[in-house]
Amino acid sequence: MKLGILIGTLWAALSLGCAGGKDAQVLESLQGFVSQNPGALEDAIVAEVNRVRATFNDPAVLANPAPEQRAPLKRHIKPGAKTLDDVAKAHSQAIHEGRFLQYGSCQETVTYTGQYWTQTFTWTSFCPHYNPMTKTTAWKRVDDAEINNKGVGEVVAGLPFSYVGSKVSAQDIAKQIVDLWMGSTEHRKQILDVISTGPYTTSTGVGIFLSDSYNMIIATELFIRD
Repeated sequence: MKLGILIGTLWAALSLGCAGGKDAQVLESLQGFVSQNPGALEDAIVAEVNRVRATFNDPAVLANPAPEQRAPLKRHIKPGAKTLDDVAKAHSQAIHEGRFLQYGSCQETVTYTGQYWTQTFTWTSFCPHYNPMTKTTAWKRVDDAEINNKGVGEVVAGLPFSYVGSKVSAQDIAKQIVDLWMGSTEHRKQILDVISTGPYTTSTGVGIFLSDSYNMIIATELFIRD
């Protein structure tokens, strides 16, 4: 069985330093929104990804999509234990706290055999997917959370605070983040699950972090095959 593993990263812009002026105002608005609507941004990203999967119509990219490629991804739920949302959120926060986006030399060649699958991958990883503090890839982070899977994919994006309107809208933010991913060939492959001929991705999890170090919303989405 072929396991398609794709790790993609996309940044609309990179702004370093403490948030000030308009960025500080947007951060305050976002913090208030997240406090009053916990999980709303993550929910909106999952909904937008599923909308795109169901409606994407470019035969040059996806000629004859299988029903599984149109099907909505399930939100990973594991009562009483870590979920994909938890792992994604922790990674978005780690990117902020470790500031390892600034490292030009964190590229590592990683050989890894999954805890829940038998194939061994040798892969050259780079920031922000390889965390140089914990020396982990997405595969390892998901396995460490003891989440059963037959393959792992990850996409990461950064949406600058300056891209957020004066009125915070979860749907607008989610669309901008997913548009960034869909505008990149490799990220689009992961969203549309065209990296293999099946079996296909079945579950997902999303975690965001509001970073005043980078002045952006850091979003991580994980994909697994149950």
